Amino acid sequence: MAPITEIRQRLEKLWKQVVPPKLDRRLDSDNVVPAAFLKANRIRLVPADFEASDVEKINLGDDVGLHVPSHCRDFDPPFLFKPRRLSFMAEHPIDPDGFYGDEIQKYREFALPVAHPNQENLNINHTKRSPWHCALFTATYLERWALGNFPRRLPPNVATLRQLCGLWSVYPPHPLYPATRGFHHDGQSYENHWMTYICEYVKEPEGVQMPHAVLLAHQSCNGHDGSIALGELVAIITIMRNRASQPRVWDENEEDEDDAFDDGYQDPNPKECPGLDLKDTEVLFPDERRFPVLMASLVGPQHGRLYYACMDGLDIVIRQSKLYSFEKKDDALLNFFSCFLLSEPIARDPPRLPTPRPLPIRVPLQAASARAADTITGPLR
Repeated sequence: MAPITEIRQRLEKLWKQVVPPKLDRRLDSDNVVPAAFLKANRIRLVPADFEASDVEKINLGDDVGLHVPSHCRDFDPPFLFKPRRLSFMAEHPIDPDGFYGDEIQKYREFALPVAHPNQENLNINHTKRSPWHCALFTATYLERWALGNFPRRLPPNVATLRQLCGLWSVYPPHPLYPATRGFHHDGQSYENHWMTYICEYVKEPEGVQMPHAVLLAHQSCNGHDGSIALGELVAIITIMRNRASQPRVWDENEEDEDDAFDDGYQDPNPKECPGLDLKDTEVLFPDERRFPVLMASLVGPQHGRLYYACMDGLDIVIRQSKLYSFEKKDDALLNFFSCFLLSEPIARDPPRLPTPRPLPIRVPLQAASARAADTITGPLR
């Protein structure tokens, strides 16, 4: 395994190559990152099977070893998340009596826009059926379904499935936003936006943290099997890079919240991560070598896919599911994605306790997503 210093330097160098606008002019159609770029930069994009039937095979046997889907047990590098069983969602069903009105329950199924009789050329990107708007709606609905404010039958004093599973939303000021960009991007055209909601694992009351991260992202482009969009790649690289250089001691008063939402076009030379100059003993995870990431990404026309990424030495391995259609409401598919978003982290090394630093400010994920959505599209209707 590569030393943590080499991993941090490797991620920093790679991040500078992918963050906008560095790679924009070299992209294939629909913001696809060229395969030649991935190969040249030791990024391995591997198709993977995340099928729901295998999720039910979790937890078979005793408590020794990795309890992950059977097809994931042979992953090399290992799959360091334990998805929830599908029965977990059935045990905590949505409570229809918990809604105030019925507006929040509505699901907008996909339909192509209809041109006005006097309109010669209809640009779908200028309509509410654009890939961006459809992905934004689906991501917001999935977030509410799995992580946010859809009322469910839960234990006393537990508000959401996210809370029940030990996940906390990440929102600046936070050490994962070290005056960088990459999680969110407001491009120069409708075809080049993305946004990422972030969760991490924090064990209360000690504040013990895990290196794992869970992302829910949405893109402004259509998705294609066997390829990765720039926004998907940048979000993965950014979270791994920032986590690898996350300081053990952090002062939230030094963080500039606005920097986290800078679109990146104003500065062709992005800032170095402040934690890059730290000694290995000064970062939060000095013994970590994987920095595992689990991401659900929503793309156009109205589809989604799952990613699992981690380091393998100095290589980055990204496992990608097939595309799934969210064009029509499918409770089974929403539950399937939820099982992964609500995964448990599998620890290879002992969890780290940051000392001393204040716990991150935790905003409910639905509030964070609403604020982020407002910055680009206005409130979701």
